[in-house]
Amino acid sequence: MKSMVLRGHENAEGAQHKAWGSLHLFAIASLFAFVAVGFLMIYLFRTLAIDGMLKVAEVEHVKLAQLIGNETWDDVFGPWIQVTQGKSVEEVRTSSELLAIERKISLLLKGTRVCKIKAYDLKGMTIYSTDPSQIGQSKFDSPGVKAGLLGFSSAKLVHRDQASYLECETYTRDLVESYVPHFSGATGKVTGVFEIYGDATGVLAEIDKREWFLFVVVIGPLALLYLVLFFIFKRTDDALARCNQARKAA
Repeated sequence: MKSMVLRGHENAEGAQHKAWGSLHLFAIASLFAFVAVGFLMIYLFRTLAIDGMLKVAEVEHVKLAQLIGNETWDDVFGPWIQVTQGKSVEEVRTSSELLAIERKISLLLKGTRVCKIKAYDLKGMTIYSTDPSQIGQSKFDSPGVKAGLLGFSSAKLVHRDQASYLECETYTRDLVESYVPHFSGATGKVTGVFEIYGDATGVLAEIDKREWFLFVVVIGPLALLYLVLFFIFKRTDDALARCNQARKAA
């Protein structure tokens, strides 16, 4: 009789231990699944939002480059390229013609979010930049310039305090860096490349805000669902354990 009581007690402890193991496994697995789903949704949101921002910025920069090219390339940059032939970099940077180009470009950029623009000739030489110290630099090996000379536009995000691979510069704001080819209206061939930097700090800040909002919206319901499922599983597991104990006792 005593052995039967001990055996029943051992069976009850074993069932309880098994139930706790199943509950523990469910808790860990479901928690991991919910957290993974939540962060995956947030990651997808941020990826798609930034990708959409880059596409919109690239379209804006292409239109701006077309406007600037139509207004300046034949009348300004074409003659300017001829003027710079045979001159030293210092002579080019201090040329009086450069001041006139700067005024014209400033008027065209007024009211835009562009904070920097550069123009390259077919050799990848910087023939104009809103930063005069960069005029005369060769960027022919730059992937963006190479793609532009082949007729393709491109855009990438450069975060603040992050060095730009293509420019080896560090910026204090988040920027969209675009390379846009300029096509001749007469021949349709590429005659140069524009490099445009647009300020994306405000847009990224808005994405960050929405990301936190999405985090609250997603994690809250997932946490509630996790607690409900955990409670249901625990009650079901407890009921099964009691049934097993009752059956063994009988």
